[in-house]
Amino acid sequence: MAYFIRRLLTVMTKAFLKLDHHVSVLRIWVTQGIKRSSNHKNKLFKKWICSHSADDQQKYKDYEEIFKKVTLAAQTAYYKEQEAQLSQTGRAMPRVVEYFG
Repeated sequence: MAYFIRRLLTVMTKAFLKLDHHVSVLRIWVTQGIKRSSNHKNKLFKKWICSHSADDQQKYKDYEEIFKKVTLAAQTAYYKEQEAQLSQTGRAMPRVVEYFG
């Protein structure tokens, strides 16, 4: 039984979650703005690594700190919205069952 479940999960993962290196199905909350900010952060990092400048390091560290806060806020807002939608569905369910029951 355990083998069957493991095999089923493997097949489902390969069939439905074909993840690209740059695109993740699991990160729906990532917006175009966050993607652009991530690219900018990566460019700052490359610039810092190539130059070994303290100024470039500080720019990268400051941007990275802000980027982490923004992405955490976006992720939190997305999942709160999803939770609110689920709770509204849950409250409406008894009325639907009552209507069709």
